[in-house]
Amino acid sequence: MQMRTMRWILWTAFALIVPVPFFLAQTGVVPTARLLMLGMVTLAIIAAEGSRGMVGTVAALLFGQAALYLILFWFAAHLLARVLDTLTARARGLAVIAVLVALCCAGAFRIYRDPFAAHALHSNIVHVFE
Repeated sequence: MQMRTMRWILWTAFALIVPVPFFLAQTGVVPTARLLMLGMVTLAIIAAEGSRGMVGTVAALLFGQAALYLILFWFAAHLLARVLDTLTARARGLAVIAVLVALCCAGAFRIYRDPFAAHALHSNIVHVFE
C-alpha cells in the first residue's frame, strides 16, 4: 500500500469514527463527520429561512471546529502513514486494517455524547449519524 493511499484511508477513518469535543450551546463528543452533517443542516436552514439571528454563527462554529479537527487528523494520518511506510507493503496493509478494526471496535461502544440526538445522550457509531 502506498503512503498516499494509507494517508487518505486513515484520514477518512479518523473523520468518521474518532470522537472529538465540540462547543456550541451545549458541549458534546462526536465524530467530525457529525459536525459537518450538523453544519450542512444549518446551511439548509439558512437557505430556507435566511441567516437572521444566530444561525449564521452556529454554522460558522460548526464548520470552523470541523475544519480544525480535519486539519489535525490530516497531520495525524500523515504522521502515522510515515511511520508505517518503513514496513513492507504487506505489513503496511495489515497495519492499516488493524487500525481500522480497532477504530470500528471502539466506535461500537457508547463513546459519543451528542446533546442534539433525538433518542439518547450517549450513542455508538451506528446511532450517532441518525
